[in-house]
Amino acid sequence: MSHLKLDRRTFLGGAASALSLAALPSFAQISGQRRLEWQQFKVAPDNQYSSFLYAVGRMRGNNNANDPNSWQYWVNVHVNYCPHKVAYFLAWHRGYLWHFERRLQMISGNTRLMLPYWDWYKNPTLPSEFTTPGNQLYPSVARVGTSVYGALDLTPFQSSTVNFQRGTVNSFEERFETRPHNPVHNLIGGWMATMQSPLDPIFFLHHCNVDRLWHAWALPDGRTMPVSSSPYWTGAPASFVYAPGLTMPKVDTYSPRRAGTVKITAYDYDNTSRPASLPPQAQVGRIIRVQAERPQLRQRPPVGLFKATPARDITADERAIGGVRSVALNEQSISALVTAEASSVQSMRDVIT
Repeated sequence: MSHLKLDRRTFLGGAASALSLAALPSFAQISGQRRLEWQQFKVAPDNQYSSFLYAVGRMRGNNNANDPNSWQYWVNVHVNYCPHKVAYFLAWHRGYLWHFERRLQMISGNTRLMLPYWDWYKNPTLPSEFTTPGNQLYPSVARVGTSVYGALDLTPFQSSTVNFQRGTVNSFEERFETRPHNPVHNLIGGWMATMQSPLDPIFFLHHCNVDRLWHAWALPDGRTMPVSSSPYWTGAPASFVYAPGLTMPKVDTYSPRRAGTVKITAYDYDNTSRPASLPPQAQVGRIIRVQAERPQLRQRPPVGLFKATPARDITADERAIGGVRSVALNEQSISALVTAEASSVQSMRDVIT
């Protein structure tokens, strides 16, 4: 099976090609069981962590892409059937996670195994298990980054975001897919920046968090999820397709938070609160502020060799007074010699003093 590296921004969804993929058997959902955040998942009872690693290892080691016990099988499901930038983006992925979770249970033999989630609103840095070469959770293609600070956005959780359906005013699904969902993929990069993003194991923790946040947003306090009897769920086609013979009724992905609508995906999460603030490192325009107290500076850090940039107008009301470029920051302090335009020097002195 060849690997098609398709850019997420240009892929419009739908079936790229038909695959002969076997259907999954049904599994009964375990009542009352909750998906856990990664750090809690690692120490959870019932050997969930070890079962997860075992199943991932078995699946990634299976080279038969037509076998639902292989990792590539589920990558192909995503490539061929996943909707992006269209309605049902969130709902389709909910069913996808459910089917994949059942397969993990089958392979591991642990029927209580649940997919964990990565809460990037609390810890925007990839868990170390996913960044350690040789670990079962390390991808085969290098990532671009391990921090998703720049993806975080509270707009989908503002009080004005009351509608769910794409195409309505202040649509949660549309806002959420645009940001934070898409930038998380792109900031991590590697496989995650393509439609074959499930090749990177962090994909499933990322999308579990996506599902958790939809779950939290849909709590019944004024937000307008289409009711389960709405044509949004019951209209043709009535089911999502994941592979030939592998489907799920759309209504079965309806928010499990609504009273009297217990569906096949009616699991819960250990945390169903909506994010109300960004991590400290992502505050104030997502600039990481580093401050050194003067008593700690015994001498000026060495001056780096940087290319100067001239003064220029940015907008009618903004002007850059000059600076340097290609500054790479790390743990070591460094000085940058900036020659500002003469007309701005006094203004700068007034600001500094």
